[in-house]
Amino acid sequence: MTEYGRRNATRLGPDQVRRARFAPASRRRPGLEAEQVYAFLAMVADELGYLHRDLAVARAENERIKKGLRAWQSQHADCAVTVHGTPVTKPSVGRARPHGRQGDW
Repeated sequence: MTEYGRRNATRLGPDQVRRARFAPASRRRPGLEAEQVYAFLAMVADELGYLHRDLAVARAENERIKKGLRAWQSQHADCAVTVHGTPVTKPSVGRARPHGRQGDW
């Protein structure tokens, strides 16, 4: 298996869908060859299925990471930040950062 449970590493791309062409059915019967169309639709449906599963896995992973981050932030909300043993607090607007560094806290 490959990433996110994909079995087939070949992905159907948008350009393949746009370029798909089907042979005429026959001179007696106008239209496209039904078997080619149905085979292509099955391929598109399979790819959409893979994409939906991949998206669901990515969303679940994203939610798991966000929950973990929230839990970590809650556990460390009261932790004091120190620099060489000296407590550091966020300065009010207009104050310089310690050690002359620039940027946001």
